[in-house]
Amino acid sequence: MQTIIDAEVRPSEHQASIPRAIPVEWIAYVLLLGLALVLRLASLGDIPLSPAETHDALAAWRAISPSAPGDPLIASSPTLFLAQAVGFTTLGSSEFAARFIVAISGAFLCITPALFRRQLGAGHAFVFSLMLAISPVVLAASRFSSPVIFSALFAVIMLWCLSQFAATRHSNYGIGLVVSAAALITLGERGGLALFIIVALSVIVGWRWQASVDARYSFDDDAETPDEKPASVGLFDLLRAIPVGLALAVTALVVFLTATIVMLYPAGLTSVGEVLAGAVSGFVSAPDSTQALARFSSPFYETFGWGLAISAIIVLYRRDSFTLADRIFTVWLIAGLAATAFFIGGNPAHGLWTAIPVAALAARLVLLVLQNDAGVGEWNIPAWARYVVALVGVSALAAFTMAVQGVGRSLTFSPDGSIASAPIEVTSLILLIVVIMFSILAVFMAATLWSMRTAGRGVALAFIIFGGLTSLGTGWRLSVPESDSPFHLWHTNAAAPDNVLLTATLREIAERESRGFDLVDISVLAAQDGLIAWHTRTFQNTTFITEPSQAVGQPVVIIDANIVPDLGGAYIGQDFTITRQWSPASAGIVDYVAWWTQNQVSQTSLSTQVYGTAYLWLRQDIWQGIDVQ
Repeated sequence: MQTIIDAEVRPSEHQASIPRAIPVEWIAYVLLLGLALVLRLASLGDIPLSPAETHDALAAWRAISPSAPGDPLIASSPTLFLAQAVGFTTLGSSEFAARFIVAISGAFLCITPALFRRQLGAGHAFVFSLMLAISPVVLAASRFSSPVIFSALFAVIMLWCLSQFAATRHSNYGIGLVVSAAALITLGERGGLALFIIVALSVIVGWRWQASVDARYSFDDDAETPDEKPASVGLFDLLRAIPVGLALAVTALVVFLTATIVMLYPAGLTSVGEVLAGAVSGFVSAPDSTQALARFSSPFYETFGWGLAISAIIVLYRRDSFTLADRIFTVWLIAGLAATAFFIGGNPAHGLWTAIPVAALAARLVLLVLQNDAGVGEWNIPAWARYVVALVGVSALAAFTMAVQGVGRSLTFSPDGSIASAPIEVTSLILLIVVIMFSILAVFMAATLWSMRTAGRGVALAFIIFGGLTSLGTGWRLSVPESDSPFHLWHTNAAAPDNVLLTATLREIAERESRGFDLVDISVLAAQDGLIAWHTRTFQNTTFITEPSQAVGQPVVIIDANIVPDLGGAYIGQDFTITRQWSPASAGIVDYVAWWTQNQVSQTSLSTQVYGTAYLWLRQDIWQGIDVQ
């Protein structure tokens, strides 16, 4: 019964003064957002920019700073260009400023499933958000200022507008759908078109899949009334209701204003052309610096998540309990994996294409595992039984991982690169066998004591807990303490620790020679969009040269080649290791276990590292003015 309250009736003053309680769910989301922000902002400015970040950062810096040295650059992403321009304008020219808005956007990407809580359910949406928050791919993309974060946000907004338009038929949501789709293709990055195809294909196939199931159930005679029978709306009929003319006009305006930074930088429109050109060329060519295997960063770093996602698909199929969202995410996972294989111009951040559906499907399995047992004869099984199994399972997984790591390390000591000659650690091998046998025995004991269903859910819960912890640790390691390691698939061309020393040296020279102002004359023989260009970005009197003879007599000269230049006088030189580069192709069969689990390789593979070295030359009189410690 619906109670109708007269408009003239007002609650009493006492009732009006009672504050409304904040839902626990929203408190949980606030705490989750706080966790995501901490993971993305902690030590963000202490990590030097990677070689993959410098081009876009310099493009934005030179656009807002007329006195910045170097030629103007075309940004690879209009949205990243805008974000970094705003960051530099408000926060200065630091690494933190270059990454801040992307990191914040990555944190908010983690809680976007809350937009779909009505379609997914409150529990699924929250666990989905938690999975995204601890995802190594999402974390690394957020911290290394990848524009793929913006593409993912545009895709989420596009899906949300579609769901709202389907529910309300309000034209504003239809316009938002067109604008977000266009932004994904033109304002994100070169992979935006591919992601649009992935999402569009997932929605179309998932919608038709759901419609076919609805059509099957529509003939069910058990339905009491026609209103109780499932129904689906034609997707293309829905899209035809969008006011296309107005939507295209708004889209053109949004793209224009974003690319040109609200008409303050008209040259920014060229970055839109760069995105579209890259979207096409990405299917036929790949940058020389990109490792093919790096595109598969999601299965490499989120192995447990992939196992949970595949398990969820199997369980849902056997139960015939797919929802529309499950169908869309299943198709998304398959389409994303195919696109990863065919889009050869991708990079590790494009692992987001599959990381999102993996997190959604893994969250679905988590909810299934946490359901109460309802099988025949299971009414008297204690609720804590599965958690006991999970605790034993986590312990077994930890021991199993230690054993696998021990075996992997021993394989790297093979003298000839073959498994047969590797000095396998006997203790690790024994531990590996014992853990496997103990795990099998423990499962059978739990199944006998309670039930196979309880044992299975406990094992699944163990994989969920252990996988979540290892994913969080992996993402943090590759983003912070090991951000300079080239043995991470994410950055096989990594910025070495000497970048910090080079920056400190240039700052000290500026303090002594120009009283802290960046007015020292510097000649640079290096790429205008590389790490050295980034280190000299604030020195107004920096000149980029093409040969050492152009730097004769200059007070400070930086050269990224191992040469002793004739600079026409007495100079003091110091070398700095700027980059460390390693190729997974140099890894042998004995390296893969240790590389995958610990990012360690054999001495043979280790020796294939390529070091990028820069040499700083100071004129004798400049050097004499510096106190040498």
